Amino acid sequence: MNVLKTKDKITIPKDEIKIIFSRSTGPGGQRVNKVSTKVNLVWNIWRSRVLNTDQKQKIIKKWANKIDKDGNFIVASQSERSQSQNRKKAIDKLQSFINIALKPTKKRMATVAPFWVKEKRLIGKKIRSEKKKTRSIKKLNL
Repeated sequence: MNVLKTKDKITIPKDEIKIIFSRSTGPGGQRVNKVSTKVNLVWNIWRSRVLNTDQKQKIIKKWANKIDKDGNFIVASQSERSQSQNRKKAIDKLQSFINIALKPTKKRMATVAPFWVKEKRLIGKKIRSEKKKTRSIKKLNL
């Protein structure tokens, strides 16, 4: 059974992902103190067998704040009231984080501004300059 499939046809096996349940924080009355609905999804990137070194580096570079010193990518979800919904949300979050990190970057095409654009900008600056010059008080030589 596979837990996670990304857009790049990368499938992370269930045995690579560790799911930890704990009590949610915040308001919720008596129920929040009894039921462990918060989900922490832990995936060790360094030990992953499905990613190559380049892919691992991209993910580590993009999401360094979500990775601990042991290489564990930690995703938490506690917004829903049920454990199963939070688990699904955490898996979806991890999937989107991986997709964003592995998305190929578009190369920027260098463009040159047309002559008339530069000319229009300079004319506007000249007009503004002349307008400000007329506002100044001129000293008279007597």
